[in-house]
Amino acid sequence: TTNHPPTPRRMRGAQAAAGPTPAAKKQATVHETVSARTRGARRRNETSTLPIQPVVALNLARVYALHHDETFLHMAAVCTAWKRASEQACHLVRDTTFGELKSGRRTGRFDRPHSVCFMPNRSMVIADCDNFRLQFWSRSGTTTRDEVELLGGTACPTAVAAAGAHIYVVEHGSHTVSKLRASSGALLTRACGWGGGDSELRHPWGGALAGQRLFVMDAGNSRVCCFSTSNLTFKYAFGERGFGPANQYSFVAPKGMAFYEGELFVADAGAHCLWVFDTEGSLLRVVGRPGSEPGRFRRPIGVAAANGRLYVTEHGGERLQVLDLQGNALQILRFGVPLSGVCADNRHVVVTAVEPDLGGLDMQAPKKLPPAVHMLEVCQQSLSFEAEALGSGT
Repeated sequence: TTNHPPTPRRMRGAQAAAGPTPAAKKQATVHETVSARTRGARRRNETSTLPIQPVVALNLARVYALHHDETFLHMAAVCTAWKRASEQACHLVRDTTFGELKSGRRTGRFDRPHSVCFMPNRSMVIADCDNFRLQFWSRSGTTTRDEVELLGGTACPTAVAAAGAHIYVVEHGSHTVSKLRASSGALLTRACGWGGGDSELRHPWGGALAGQRLFVMDAGNSRVCCFSTSNLTFKYAFGERGFGPANQYSFVAPKGMAFYEGELFVADAGAHCLWVFDTEGSLLRVVGRPGSEPGRFRRPIGVAAANGRLYVTEHGGERLQVLDLQGNALQILRFGVPLSGVCADNRHVVVTAVEPDLGGLDMQAPKKLPPAVHMLEVCQQSLSFEAEALGSGT
């Protein structure tokens, strides 16, 4: 018989009997992989549209900000919608740092910068305490003008406040309050001196402006003194004989001050709390108590108020706490270095760091210190998001 070449039909039959070719197997594998990826993408798209109420996102974001070292990764990992909500609820975001913690006259060196405030032109002035001077910086971290050297080698500015064309400086070492011209730094008037009487101070620390009044924390005399901003005339004082019901409370180690919406806030590093007064000296409430939990303090030194919030720096806790006006913790940022000064507006919050206390003669200072000034950006969307969330119900 004659052997004929196999026809195409016979070839297909033979291939079917032998099984799929390697090329066909590869093509099928690719098809299955693409299908699996498509199904996975479809499931991810379905979960990414998981709805979340704004008020729920706000509260969850606050919980993660307090208990997960200010990160929102756990919440953001749920889905795209939750990630977007957590980002909107985050109030402060680290922005930039500058300056070094080191004594010396070189610009950009700070030796215990205990206070900072914003100027009317949106720049900032920093009280460089142990270098006995004021330094002026922009929000981008560049110097804006020459420093202002304070009179005497013991001035030690621990508080600075600015309004209009003037800067007010509380000088811890010389026990005085000074009023300077903001444009030139020229001294206009100076008041007080060592003592415990009217128009006298003993190691003052904090200061806060309230309209035409300047409040000064007279730490050595355990009282708050009120002065006129026009010529630094002494007006009145409160707290020396105690305060609160039956005068049962007294200052322990009062430091920074802030004024906001008719209330005066005093950070007490010794009592580990904030005292809240009206402008006449009546105690309204106490915020916080000793501890490391959110809303509690370890040696609070600085306090600022803006955006319906309190910003409190802790020397012992080495962190910045963001609270509502009643003292409920909203956000915590940890710095790993003692903090001191703080100022805030609707754009930025600025905190200053100081050298750590060695606590013993056998301890050595760290070889590298962190930056002196830390700037954080206020997320504008967080303010509108919070208003929307709270307005949508609880």
